[in-house]
Amino acid sequence: MLEGGETTIVVRRGYVALDIEATCLNARKCQLVSAVALPFSDKGIDLSRAVYFVEPPRGNAGTSALIHGIVRSTIGIGSFYDIIEAIKKRILIVYGRHDVEFIVEEAKRRDISIGEMCYVDVLSWILSIPCWQEEARKRGRFTLEDALEVILGIVLPRRRFHDPLSDAVHVALLFVHLTNRLGKPPVKCAKSNRSSIIHAFRHFTKKIIMKPF
Repeated sequence: MLEGGETTIVVRRGYVALDIEATCLNARKCQLVSAVALPFSDKGIDLSRAVYFVEPPRGNAGTSALIHGIVRSTIGIGSFYDIIEAIKKRILIVYGRHDVEFIVEEAKRRDISIGEMCYVDVLSWILSIPCWQEEARKRGRFTLEDALEVILGIVLPRRRFHDPLSDAVHVALLFVHLTNRLGKPPVKCAKSNRSSIIHAFRHFTKKIIMKPF
């Protein structure tokens, strides 16, 4: 799904916090139902710049609806293309690599070329620090809510549903705090696989050109 490794970013337009909701955790089998891309900098977060996308599930959302609250009757908002435009040439800040994987898979399904994606997995960064790694071991998990409580001292009220905008804001806050405390973030860049249709077309064309008559 993603190929690549750590690299140094030279030309980027800044950071964008990304959070997605889906019908399950498998990016290849499940549907992306909402996403928020929130551009920000170390100077602050401007919520007016947030790009919001909601697409109701095509089938039964199953138990995932208990988490994100999006069902077939939910009204769609925005466009997935707007999300792609918001993240282009920016470093994605995510809490878990699966957010990036879902964006890549959804772009493939829609035959959208997104090229190289660079991102910081805040969860992996946190778990690379021994004291927080030990805390995660004790808890048996380290959710975004856990990270906010342990690292920033923020205790969120119990929520009925996950809100991707709220989560994107919290991921951005964690990232800024970690950068100020730990220094240079571990940025990874990955090239998404080609669109299956485009790849198949090129392969078919190549076979026709090379086939002797």
